[in-house]
Amino acid sequence: MLSGSVSAIDLNAPTNLAVSIGYREAPDGGTTRAHLSWTDTNTTEAGYRVEYSSDNGFSWNVIGADLVANSSSAAHVLDAGQKLYYRVSAVNGPSVSLPSASASPVTPFDRVVQVTATVYSDTIHLKWPYHPDAVSYNVYRKARTATTWTLMTPEPLAANNVGWAETVPQGQAFEYQVERITHNFYGPLDGTAFGYVYAGNRVALTESRGRVLLVVDQTRASAISAELTRYRRDLLSDGWTVQQITVARDNGDPRLAVTVRAQIQAAALAQTAPLKSIVLIGHVPVPYSGTTAWDGHTDHNGAWPADGYYGVGIGIPGGPTGWTDIATALNLTHLDNNNLPLDGKFDQNNLPGAVTVPVGRIDFANLDGMRYSFNPLPATVDESESALLRRYLDRNHQWRTRAWIASKTAIEDDHLGGGAAENGWRNFAPLVGALETRSADFQTTLFDTSNLFAAGIGPGSTEYAVGVLGTSQLHSPDAYVYSVFNLMSGSWFGDWNKPTNLLREMIAANGTSLVSLWAGTPNVFIHTMGLDETIGQGMMMSQNNTLSGPYSPASSGASGTHMGLMGDPTLTMSIVAPVTNLTSFRSANINSVSWSTPSDASITGFHIYRAESADGPFYRINSTAIPTAGANTSMSFTDPTPIRTYKKFTYMVRAIKMQTTPSGKFENASWGQTVQSQTINDGDGLEPRAPASPSAARTPLPATITKANAIFSAGSAIGSTFGSGAGLQADPLDDLGL
Repeated sequence: MLSGSVSAIDLNAPTNLAVSIGYREAPDGGTTRAHLSWTDTNTTEAGYRVEYSSDNGFSWNVIGADLVANSSSAAHVLDAGQKLYYRVSAVNGPSVSLPSASASPVTPFDRVVQVTATVYSDTIHLKWPYHPDAVSYNVYRKARTATTWTLMTPEPLAANNVGWAETVPQGQAFEYQVERITHNFYGPLDGTAFGYVYAGNRVALTESRGRVLLVVDQTRASAISAELTRYRRDLLSDGWTVQQITVARDNGDPRLAVTVRAQIQAAALAQTAPLKSIVLIGHVPVPYSGTTAWDGHTDHNGAWPADGYYGVGIGIPGGPTGWTDIATALNLTHLDNNNLPLDGKFDQNNLPGAVTVPVGRIDFANLDGMRYSFNPLPATVDESESALLRRYLDRNHQWRTRAWIASKTAIEDDHLGGGAAENGWRNFAPLVGALETRSADFQTTLFDTSNLFAAGIGPGSTEYAVGVLGTSQLHSPDAYVYSVFNLMSGSWFGDWNKPTNLLREMIAANGTSLVSLWAGTPNVFIHTMGLDETIGQGMMMSQNNTLSGPYSPASSGASGTHMGLMGDPTLTMSIVAPVTNLTSFRSANINSVSWSTPSDASITGFHIYRAESADGPFYRINSTAIPTAGANTSMSFTDPTPIRTYKKFTYMVRAIKMQTTPSGKFENASWGQTVQSQTINDGDGLEPRAPASPSAARTPLPATITKANAIFSAGSAIGSTFGSGAGLQADPLDDLGL
């Protein structure tokens, strides 16, 4: 060895490497840093080299220039919530010691299991990422409606396991809970991390989604009449039976909520088909309940908005009896949170019964700054509120019809480091995949990049979450938010009825956002969306969760009256491309329809429906799906029922595909494209007449269509009733020549 040189063998590896996270650090109060410290016995080192890995040590990147001698600490700016591994080596010229043992800060990412599911024939394979601190794993299973879990692994799985499989017949689905016993859960303490997936093996199509009730602010109904008509038909085309009522606008008196709930309950009980969703549109009276401060601020104590009041016990005669109004919780700073006896604000901090129907709210009242998101500017704040509702319903229509497509990715921007950040990491994996869920800056990412899901966590006010987003940034026609479903956490803005509220402005803004939730107090569980359930079903499941389960950890605020969904609760995440160029043709008393198939090569077939009105109810008239002729191809179908009247009929065509998500496989249907039939014959000019006997000879159906066929049963119908109509009444084959 030449004099003056130092061999790598003479340099010891640094030891005792420790890493911690600093959130919201100076100079801007929003920077997140990893802080490293180590010890070293070398006396010949000239400095240190710090490296990081984003793939658990498979590849390493050097952070900047080598540090000077005698260093024993370093800092690294990183995206909040980012999971990186670090190591340090001693250096002297070209000589580098062996690296220290790697170390990583414990983050909320370490307190979840990112579970996904893959289907192979009759087997469901659960998968999760390797975790270096794992001790063992347990897998549990339950039916979707069950409330208790069955242990599937009597002997815990070893620490290095990254999956588990079982036989599940086609058509079946189960919820799975994966539990990881792990070291360094909170600092040096061991703990249990949880993950969930609702996994299915080629689950059958959800053809009819049930009845949805639209509760519309009567002061907005006229201004958004055209959009409401289209929205009703969009719901109809997605398998919903639609009912609509109008109610008085909120005037600041919480007592109005009692009247509105009575109207909702009357509508729910007026028909035998159970109510499955409630959409509040406009400034529908806001219920208030509670005597606490859900975000921990003593000056935010009292009653908070409580839309869960509209969902508890709905459809059950009598409903819950647990709502009282006798408590006192004074808030002299924020008078809207004051709760006094007999003031119309309820006392309960926790829901007094189960939410039986999901509730969502599309309400843009008192968002005056959002007026500046338009160009040209609406003349008044009142006009701006209606314009915001129209913009939201336009976006809703575009989503359902696949006019635009969100990237199947998710981001998380965490500036708190607490339990709230678990919501994104845990929920997004079974929806878009663990590898498609990443840490990223909310603003710089979502202002120009599409993501299906996003989570933003930061210290808050009514109008912003520090480091994530502020409402003032949305008050411009050039500001867009390109996420669809948003989980947000921070102080104050969970109290969403205040002016310029962040949760409501996110879905009012330009862009693609349709839903926002205050997630973290308590944790929410929306993993069932991966198998075609609605966001509303996930929210209801979260509202009915308790500290004892079935979903863990529920966290502070479990079953709280404050939990609410901003946006449309009927939305799903997987959208199938619809057919195009749908037309109708009539000849010799026979109706036919033709269409162009979508460009999606995975479309397997089509269902055809018929109704006597564009507002339904619709009845499927093919017994099995009509196989596709291929992508971008013209197809046609002939109605097997000869028509003897001049009546117009509406036909609907829905494309069918076997959808694959990180939760498995299920049959999915597109939004239904509709067309109205003609009243006279084309071609030969024959007059409408009744045939000698009904026949399916002119159609590809394998059997004659008769009144006895199950495809005409009420259970197969999807329809629309407005007001308090009784719904499905007439025999669908009356007046059709049979």
